[in-house]
Formats: sequence, structure tokens, C-alpha cells
Amino acid sequence: MLNWWLRDNPREVGEEALLAQFDAVGFGPATAFELIRSSEATRRGLQRAIEDARAMLRAAARRPTPGIRNGWIFPLTLGRYGHDYLMRATVAFGGYANLLEETVYAALTGDSRGQPLRGEREYTLRFPAGARPPVGAFWSLSAYQSKDFSLIPNALERYSIGDHSEGFRVAADGSFTVRISRDPPRDPPRNRFRDRRENWLPVGEGPYYLILRLYEPGPSVLDGRYVPPSIEETSPP
Repeated sequence: MLNWWLRDNPREVGEEALLAQFDAVGFGPATAFELIRSSEATRRGLQRAIEDARAMLRAAARRPTPGIRNGWIFPLTLGRYGHDYLMRATVAFGGYANLLEETVYAALTGDSRGQPLRGEREYTLRFPAGARPPVGAFWSLSAYQSKDFSLIPNALERYSIGDHSEGFRVAADGSFTVRISRDPPRDPPRNRFRDRRENWLPVGEGPYYLILRLYEPGPSVLDGRYVPPSIEETSPP
């Protein structure tokens, strides 16, 4: 697949030496790759490269990144990678990314005390009045398992929540609270919060992380002024 792609697409300026190395191994843009024609040593080397690359991607997916706001990681270089091949591959390893002007993906891995998010704990994200995510389209919040970066199965089949979600409740002053937990939130005694179930994002067992997607992000997202709230652990009623 890589050989086919390199042969069918124009190369970037500055990649001549790198692609010449690929040609020498047999899968560069000037060659037609045939595994059967490769030497045994080349086959072993390619297999080793695949295994090493997977380990590099797993490590890169967990490395600290710049652009942290109140615990949220704001990667503002997605979609334009230049010669940062590891960043490009890391994004592709987990899915894909739109250009910055289309979508910003903010990630959160820990609570307000710096502890990893875990399924056996309950959390709330409180957006006060006037602090809703500044977007031209919509926003959404999703949870992913840390072990394999996949969405978390749940009985509701609810894998994201946001201002486009059916039944999502916002207070009269524009504030709202998102609840993240393994079990459905319950109303506390003598105080009925009707938005508890509607504004609930289910998670599973073990560690996970959150992705806040901002579609058509506003200027304050791009210049660093917008800061999402920290996530707070709550005790079950």
C-alpha cells in the first residue's frame, strides 16, 4: 500500500534522500514492490520495522504535548504536518483529523487533582453561563478507552454528547453540566435535577480519556483565550 501510494502521489520537496532510501529497499516511488523478490534479510528487516513502528506509535500517543489549558491538551498543528512523519502517523493511528479551521480536538486525561480518569469514579464538567464552547457549528464530548483508544461500549449506545444531542439540557442562564460516570446518575434526595440522565456521558471500567471536539472553532479557541472547565470528581448520592 505504501509503495502504491508513493508511486501515485507527488513527493514533497526535501524528501528526495528519504525516498531514495525507500527505493533501495524496494518500496520507493521508483520501484514496484514485490515481496517475493526481496531477500530474506530484507523481509526480516521490513517485519522488524513494522513491529518497531507500532511500538513507536503507542509511545508517541502517550507523550506530553504543548498547548495545555486547565488540563486540556489543545493540539493546534493537526492537518498540517510538514515533515513531522511521527505526528502524522500518530494521528492516523488513532483515526484522522480535520484542518484547524474546521475542527479543534481538545484532550483531557486527568481530573482537577491530576489523577487519571477512571470508570469507577464519577465526574462533572460544569460550564458556567457565558462559557459554552465558542463554535460556529457545534461541539461534542466523547470518551475513549486508554488501553486501545476505542469508544466505550454502553447500553445506551451513547458515544458522544453535546449541544446537538437530543434532550441535552441547558439552564435558562445558558449554563449546563455534563456528567461522566459508569453508572447512570441518580437524583439526590429532596433535589430533582431533571438534566442528570439527559446530560450523561456513559463510560466503562478502567482508565479513559475525553476528547472535546469544537467544530468551526471561534477565534478565542485558536488564539488561546478560551479555556474549558476542569473536570471534578463527585461522590455518588
